Amino acid sequence: MDHSPVVRCAHCGIALEQSVVHWHGEVYCCAGCVAQAQKVANQTKELEKLRLMVTVDPLTQMKARGQLEKTWASFSHPLHAAVLFVDIDHFKSLNDRWGHTAGDAVLSEVGRRLAIQLREGDACIRYGGDEFVILLPETSLSDAKRVAERIRSQIARRPFSIRGRSLRITISVGVSANSEKTPRSLTALLEEADQAMYAAKIDGRNRVGLASVFPRYDITHHGIPT
Repeated sequence: MDHSPVVRCAHCGIALEQSVVHWHGEVYCCAGCVAQAQKVANQTKELEKLRLMVTVDPLTQMKARGQLEKTWASFSHPLHAAVLFVDIDHFKSLNDRWGHTAGDAVLSEVGRRLAIQLREGDACIRYGGDEFVILLPETSLSDAKRVAERIRSQIARRPFSIRGRSLRITISVGVSANSEKTPRSLTALLEEADQAMYAAKIDGRNRVGLASVFPRYDITHHGIPT
């Protein structure tokens, strides 16, 4: 009596005797089953790409916007955390003059420079376009301002080498911070930091704005170019 294990097609499960097709270390009963297995593998790859697009920004390789809430929720003490809202100054003009390839290179380099200024546990997120959000756990408003000033200075003082050109890039940064005395949601803190960033732009750009000291602007109608 033959007790050897039955070899089955990796796709349809049929017992194999003579007609065997090999693909990626598996055996199949026919080319049709191989084609179906390839289709499933391709779909799996596409799903993985979509997952990565939600979790990782493909240009800067930092966290994507979809990870914002999850990252904030991971903080042990969100009432002691701060938010920086970063926007590249005159980015539209840069794109119009030098092209989107140069713009992408600037975004990638800005992201790199932001990341190297942060502590382990801080999070830098590509928010969209030329905007970045930095989440700082266990950070007061005054400490967050110091971080923002350090980042702003580091980006402004060293020109960017883009496609053989030396470009001076600056950023405007808005700062907000949570507190036990006046606890706010992440959404509220982002809005405060966004308003503070626009105040910094109105004040001349290449500046840091604090959420506690700026007048409230209608950011949809003031018409200030970014």
